[in-house]
Amino acid sequence: NADMLPFDLIIVSGEESEAVQTAETKNVSEKARGVVSIYNAFSSASQRLDIDTRLEGSNGKIYKTQRQVVVPGMRGNIPGSVEVGIYGKEASEEYNSGPLDFKVFGFKGTPKYSKFYARSRGEIAGGLNGKVPIISDAQKLAAVGDLKKILQKELFKKASVQIPNGFILFKDAVLLDIDDNNTDIVLSKDNTFSIKLKGTLYGFLFNINKLTKKIAENNISEYDGSVVYLDNIQDLAFSLSAGQAGLSNKDGILLEDIKNINFNLKGTAKIIWKLDESKLIADLLGKSKKDFNQILLQYPNIDSADLIISPFWKTSLPDKSKNIKVIVNYTKSN
Repeated sequence: NADMLPFDLIIVSGEESEAVQTAETKNVSEKARGVVSIYNAFSSASQRLDIDTRLEGSNGKIYKTQRQVVVPGMRGNIPGSVEVGIYGKEASEEYNSGPLDFKVFGFKGTPKYSKFYARSRGEIAGGLNGKVPIISDAQKLAAVGDLKKILQKELFKKASVQIPNGFILFKDAVLLDIDDNNTDIVLSKDNTFSIKLKGTLYGFLFNINKLTKKIAENNISEYDGSVVYLDNIQDLAFSLSAGQAGLSNKDGILLEDIKNINFNLKGTAKIIWKLDESKLIADLLGKSKKDFNQILLQYPNIDSADLIISPFWKTSLPDKSKNIKVIVNYTKSN
């Protein structure tokens, strides 16, 4: 639509983290958990193992299976195997461990004891019994609020250096999309929690010349479509209209697909007409010195002008444009 102002979208992502010290604790009783592969090197017949089958780890601790499983029989010389989750017999940090080897405790004293074995896939972790540090909802809320401000500020800086010449990104012409449910909170040493926040900033870029022209059209009844500029355009306050400022992808709207926005600009702007220097030079070529003021009357956007001819005794202007230099002193806003 020719009557609408176009915009471009700049998208940048990043993350920020903050350390939060806490003195709050709570009692926790959790059993260590992991995953093991159980092997059948005993025979080609399958073997059922009931839920809570005891496995003796190479660390001397007893773990139990989380569900009933059937271990397939051997195929030739290849043992049958099955995966199953396990948990420590007791709630304790002592059950946390790196990879372990296991024997089926119930087969002890039988030929199966040496032929059925298990190996953990990765660490066995989460075992705990006692007081542990916790971060309160109020602390988390305050930290996330601070991180949002920091993240928006840093992402704005990151976006600003990517803006093409001739475009502008107002400070508040952005939407910050953060998934609060995916905030990373990790307990470090000394009862310190590290909170990490990830987000994506969507910034609305405007072509400065087109925006300036639109401002002139909307605010100056006698505007004639001439080229103008605002020397303080960055100082105008940008705000999205109600209902758009809080948009995020969680609303079911993909921000990168936004096609239309409504916004307001507020502030005092001094609109300055740009001088067509090439046209002025063309109008001055070869003209008599006494015609200078008459020529200026064709340029209502020129407030005043001084003519300097060198050498001073010449009565006419040069007839080649390269020999005429125009210096424009545009008014600056206070």
